[in-house]
Amino acid sequence: MQFIVRSATERQLITVGEASLHLSEEIKEKYYEIDWRGIKGFRNIMTHEYFGISVKMVWVVVINELPKLKKVAEKIIKELE
Repeated sequence: MQFIVRSATERQLITVGEASLHLSEEIKEKYYEIDWRGIKGFRNIMTHEYFGISVKMVWVVVINELPKLKKVAEKIIKELE
């Protein structure tokens, strides 16, 4: 079960990274508090260096970064509606 949860979490982080690549520079500049380059970089690591990913690295992103990103994503979605 732990493997399934980890795999699903990692896949969703890749999806978040992919989605961030499609945001306009205007939106990224407006929400400068998010490390958009870091998201792209983490997505690249997750995609291309699978065996270099530690559970701790994923956990830190999920706990420390995802809540901030969720708040901004909700604002962006409202803007685009």
